[in-house]
Amino acid sequence: MFNLGIKALVRDKLGRVLILGVSPKEKQGVIGWDGKQGYDIPGGRVKVDEKYTEALIREVREETGLAVTEYKLLTTTVWDKRLMNKIVGNVGLVLMIFEVKVEGNEVVIGEENNSYEWLIPQEAAKKLKNNYPDDFCKLVEEL
Repeated sequence: MFNLGIKALVRDKLGRVLILGVSPKEKQGVIGWDGKQGYDIPGGRVKVDEKYTEALIREVREETGLAVTEYKLLTTTVWDKRLMNKIVGNVGLVLMIFEVKVEGNEVVIGEENNSYEWLIPQEAAKKLKNNYPDDFCKLVEEL
C-alpha cells in the first residue's frame, strides 16, 4: 500500500535549498532507519479530503513557519523507505515534489525537526542522499 506525500524544495533568493534536520523520534517508524541524524525537505502526507496543493502549503507552514507564494511540480518519485502505519501496517509513499518560493527566509522549525540549514544545491543533494533516490538528488545537484 502507498500513501500520497508532498515535498517542498524551498529555495531562497540566492538559490539555496532549505534542509531540515529530522528529530530522531520522527524516524522511529521508518523501517531500516540506522539511528543517525536524518535530513529532509518540508512535506508530509496528504490528508483525506485535502487537495495536494493545500497539503503542500500546510506542511511548509507547519514545518518552517514560511508562507508559500509560488510552486510548480518538479518531479514525482516512489520513496523506497517503508513506514509503519498504525492502521494499515507497512506503507510506502508516492511523492509529488514541488519547487517552492516562500515569503522571507526566517525559519521557525516545527516539532518534527531539530535544525535547519540553507545550502547550495550541491551540498543539499549530499545531505538528502540517504533519504531520496539518486535521480532526485542529481536533479537537486543540478539546480
